Amino acid sequence: MSNDSAKEKFKHFIFKLKKHSELIVVSLVVFLLFLTCFFEEIVPFVLIFCILSSTFLNFEKTLQLILFLLPFRSILTLNNSSLIFRFSVIVIIFGMGVKYLIELFKKNKKVNLKTFIPISIFLIFIVLPIHKVKLSNFVYIAGILILLYLIFEYKNELSLKKLIYSIFYGLIISSLFYLTNFISSRVEGNELINAISGFNTPRFAGLYEHPNIIGMRVLLLLIGLFVLRYKEEINNGQFIVMSIISFIIGYLTISRIFILCFVILLIIFSILYVVKKRKKGLILCANIFMAVLAVSVVLYKQSIIYLSRANILPDSVIVRLFDECAEKETNQDYGDLEYGSDEWYQACINGEIYFDFGRSGFRKEYLKNWGKDIQTMLFGRGVGAKEIGQMNAHDWFIETLWKHGIVGSILILLILLSFINYKKITKFSFAIFVLIVLPVIINCMFESVEYYYEITVMIMLILGCKNDCRQELEFSGVNKNTITSTN
Repeated sequence: MSNDSAKEKFKHFIFKLKKHSELIVVSLVVFLLFLTCFFEEIVPFVLIFCILSSTFLNFEKTLQLILFLLPFRSILTLNNSSLIFRFSVIVIIFGMGVKYLIELFKKNKKVNLKTFIPISIFLIFIVLPIHKVKLSNFVYIAGILILLYLIFEYKNELSLKKLIYSIFYGLIISSLFYLTNFISSRVEGNELINAISGFNTPRFAGLYEHPNIIGMRVLLLLIGLFVLRYKEEINNGQFIVMSIISFIIGYLTISRIFILCFVILLIIFSILYVVKKRKKGLILCANIFMAVLAVSVVLYKQSIIYLSRANILPDSVIVRLFDECAEKETNQDYGDLEYGSDEWYQACINGEIYFDFGRSGFRKEYLKNWGKDIQTMLFGRGVGAKEIGQMNAHDWFIETLWKHGIVGSILILLILLSFINYKKITKFSFAIFVLIVLPVIINCMFESVEYYYEITVMIMLILGCKNDCRQELEFSGVNKNTITSTN
């Protein structure tokens, strides 16, 4: 009897372990991430643990893990290089692709040619001999496109709410880990952030990220939260609390683009939600406006900077001293160039030395370089081309045109259009589309976004705009208890 009792206890223990396995994995990941704030040496171990954990998770949980890890990417580095983090994410994505292929062989899935064909053509396009391309860049882009394809294929098995919550928890925990800046030897120092911003008041940089990157990440999170509220997937209390916490983090970055896009998002949401909910929508939007106003009053120092920032930085181009730039290893051969000479300027254009032309200056130089010859206009410079002044174009549309040309830009557009089911576009899905796309377009006009940004936007578009029977009937004033179904 004692042996039977021991076996039952063991089985019960295993059952509990399996039941709480997700919580155990998340707790271990958070603990290991905390340690990386102090010890760079354990970064490979943390990433290997995440890769191994992903092999036991389903598609949704794996996607949650990737989104959760994104705010920590700046500490998941070795020798100030993020290559190991990128490589780990791609390994996880390829693992997801292998699982998908297994399902294909088992005939549980079918290849979606509508999205597969334009993605394949684009991947072939970027490795054409006329382009400059690095293997690492190609593998990373291929991984991102594979992930987008898989998200579309598994859309009916994914919960937008769970994915947005993963982004929220990752942002909050990484922001709390910011406190390790005061005791960790890995900190880069507030002096660097002040030098970047031009302010005496530090901009919130989280785990050593550039504040503008955090601002973009918070904007995407807020868009996701607004979409969830519009779809009635979170209640007013959750929506207000999570939105205000996220807004505070974004506000502390002192990013003008963040504020501009947030205001646009809030206006669009208010119009759509008041039309949908009438009085209840008006009350909710009024509460959000009041909460945002309260935050701006409490954080009055940041508010003053926002109001006067245009006068703090000089109107002329912000010049990084050439002597400082020449100290970089990549610039050692150019230390004897005369600042402002034709040779110096050409070295900047070729991406051989560092120089900040300013936002408007970068747009002008990238467009000028793009229109230099017909081949570049049609096919672009390639994803491996050196950036002008070793900085991006600060405009996603211009940089895409510069890298991929007119042909490549059309292929990207075809990939995006392949995710749309035109037969099932409704007022409800179109409203969400507008809620997501307009703030994103404004943001992309001032920032050259990275692939994590594009992935998050596509997740919200694919999952947020998919037809939901309950929501559409509710939008028309029919009973809320109608059974939900998705296309």
